[in-house]
Amino acid sequence: MEKRWLALVLGMGWLGALPAARAQLPAPGTPYPALQAPMAPPAVPASSPQSPAPPGAAGPGAMPPLMAPPIPPPGAAPSLSVTACEAPPAENPFGTWAHGSAEPERFYVNLEYLGWFVRKLDTPVLVTAGAFTDPVPAALGQPGTRPLVQAGDVDTHQFLNGGRLTLGYDLSGNEAWTILGSAFLLEQRSGHVGVRSDGAPGSAVIARPFYNANAGIPDADPIAVPGIMAGGISIDTPRFFYGGEVNLRGLCCTGDLSRVFFLAASATCHSTRA
Repeated sequence: MEKRWLALVLGMGWLGALPAARAQLPAPGTPYPALQAPMAPPAVPASSPQSPAPPGAAGPGAMPPLMAPPIPPPGAAPSLSVTACEAPPAENPFGTWAHGSAEPERFYVNLEYLGWFVRKLDTPVLVTAGAFTDPVPAALGQPGTRPLVQAGDVDTHQFLNGGRLTLGYDLSGNEAWTILGSAFLLEQRSGHVGVRSDGAPGSAVIARPFYNANAGIPDADPIAVPGIMAGGISIDTPRFFYGGEVNLRGLCCTGDLSRVFFLAASATCHSTRA
């Protein structure tokens, strides 16, 4: 019973103090009183030039007075500042292209080194030696005829250095369709072999064999005949190989770290001189 009376007395006292507290608050819409500036510290003597000026004092090196932050009026909604954040760009799994861009360039150039192994020239027998007593001296098929220069004796360069230049242009901008043009060139190599006879009596007949279409038999063109004439022959076999092609390439499918292309059209031209 005593506890109830005590609680009732405390509640009545709180209700009586509430109107007095409300009377001390400013009316709605009344601005708050300005904050009082802090008391300025004592002035520094002029004989101390290195001492910084106190806050609020005028003159060189003086610090600006402290300003109280503005207080919003009662009932005003707080203002919030929202900054939009952009999502980071997706990483290109194939790395960056030219100029550090994640997008491929529409036009590009590619230069390659070529090291090619080529087959030897398939040449017939070029020079023969034969007996003077044969019906057709030094002709192929005669009993005393033997080859002097044949296939592989002149063309001894099978490894050739070269280069290839490729130009590409992306027609669609996303490598769906690309036109490619390339040209390659191999270095020129030359083989050399020479045969000579002084035509001394008892020496062999040196000749160039060929097939006589008029007579229908193998024949020979003499170069050196013993006891009649001396002569020789020199054979050079330069090789010059080049070519080019134009392709239309399409993108078939892509993966995380792979791309599959196909050729829709191709035109190729190769040429060799020997």
